[in-house]
Amino acid sequence: MAPTFFRGFPGSRLASRSNTSPNCCGQPPAENVLAIHEAREELEKQDSLKAQIVLLHYFTELTTAETAEVLGLPERTLDRKWRYIRAWLLKRLA
Repeated sequence: MAPTFFRGFPGSRLASRSNTSPNCCGQPPAENVLAIHEAREELEKQDSLKAQIVLLHYFTELTTAETAEVLGLPERTLDRKWRYIRAWLLKRLA
């Protein structure tokens, strides 16, 4: 099971979505937003595209399809990158 910061919380747009939502990670509790933001800044130094994916998909709550469209990427490519990003974030924030 994913850590608490990867689940939606009451009042978030994701709380009303089903568990099969394309956006697999909910908005983090307020105390984790800064840690996620700092991790995104670290990721920016390594790969600006992945950092942009975090910004669009995680912070602005765009779906996978919406994020892929904005970035001009195929959904499968974005999904693959997002799985890597999630694993990287889990390791970084552990």
